[in-house]
Amino acid sequence: MSKKLTLSGIKESNKKYSQKKRVELSDGSHLFIYPHFSQPDQIELIKELINNQTEAKNLGIKLEQINYSDWVLYNVVYKFADLGIPKDLKKKIQCFHELIKYDCYGEIVKAFPLESIQGFQETVVNFQNNLTAVLKNEGIDLDEALEQVADITKEDTIVQ
Repeated sequence: MSKKLTLSGIKESNKKYSQKKRVELSDGSHLFIYPHFSQPDQIELIKELINNQTEAKNLGIKLEQINYSDWVLYNVVYKFADLGIPKDLKKKIQCFHELIKYDCYGEIVKAFPLESIQGFQETVVNFQNNLTAVLKNEGIDLDEALEQVADITKEDTIVQ
């Protein structure tokens, strides 16, 4: 027998997005992660990744020299762990180079549930497909396209 969906039930279900999980690392240190990724946080991260590309070009930073898969995974850690990684792109890149050399980096990445990572990958694919469709319309700027795509992607994810 099912129970009636209520706003308080939704709020209770959404609490998982603000719950931290303590992760103990093999070197004796620990950090906290947010193991569940909300849809708005995923969309925000995707938009930030796109804006990083534009900002890097404007600053003369060759972001393309960084393996994009590594950069995306690092940004998942940036967004969903409490490491205090700065938002400033130059500092963020410096932290990237430090963190990927860290012996326990793999442990940090593996601490995130596979379902969360896979869900983010699906959101990225939907976002890319929707962005391609929206950008086919001439005369639209990137910021407007990103907002439209964010809305479409949220709808796509909700329907799935």
